[in-house]
Amino acid sequence: MNAHQVRKGLAGAVMSGALVAGLSGGIAAAASPGPSAPGTPAAPAVSTAAKTGFLRAQKALELKLTDRAGELARLTADVKGATTLSAADSTTLTARLATETSNIATLQSQVAAATTRAELKTASNSMYVDNRVYAVMVPQVLEVIEADATAAQVTTMQANEAALAASVTSLAGQPGYKDAEVHYEAFVANVTHASVLAQGVDAMVIAQMPASFPRDTHVFVNASHRLLDAQIDLARASYDASIVGLASGGYTGS
Repeated sequence: MNAHQVRKGLAGAVMSGALVAGLSGGIAAAASPGPSAPGTPAAPAVSTAAKTGFLRAQKALELKLTDRAGELARLTADVKGATTLSAADSTTLTARLATETSNIATLQSQVAAATTRAELKTASNSMYVDNRVYAVMVPQVLEVIEADATAAQVTTMQANEAALAASVTSLAGQPGYKDAEVHYEAFVANVTHASVLAQGVDAMVIAQMPASFPRDTHVFVNASHRLLDAQIDLARASYDASIVGLASGGYTGS
């Protein structure tokens, strides 16, 4: 083999090696993942701070629901223990409390299983808007119980008017007669006024629903004022009755 042939062989070998290297590089490049195309966002990683914030919000909502479940249990016990509550009012309040108790229990399960803030927001809105435990149910239950108790007390005192009047009449001509007469008239006036104040309060209050809030706030405030004034009248009437009783023993108020 002469020198020309040797050089030609070497050149061929070099070109062959370069071709192999080029093919190998191309195959490797094809196998390796390239950079993301422009405008294609990478999947966001949930930060520890975000997870912590979600868990904190979840726990806070769970506590609010637990508080409401406890309050509903107390209100249910109040209704069951209210001996002067009318049958109609008792039935209505018991049904509403059972519904809200069930709703809150459902929300507790949903919040415990929630994985997103959107789910927490939905549950929170339902707790506040659909189930107004503190804004509606608490004043409604307590004021209806108080209204029926006041009405029952008025009925009892009105039933005592005849006996009280007879007691006053029996004192005619005695030292305590005039004082007894004055207090009997005050008794009747106070009981009558209390009756007017308490009349219809239970129906007015029980007509309020969660969807009415906050427009019904004034209803609860007005009912509270009327019941308080009625109780003051009944307290005065009770005092007047006691004075009539004392007059039968000669009390003249001096």
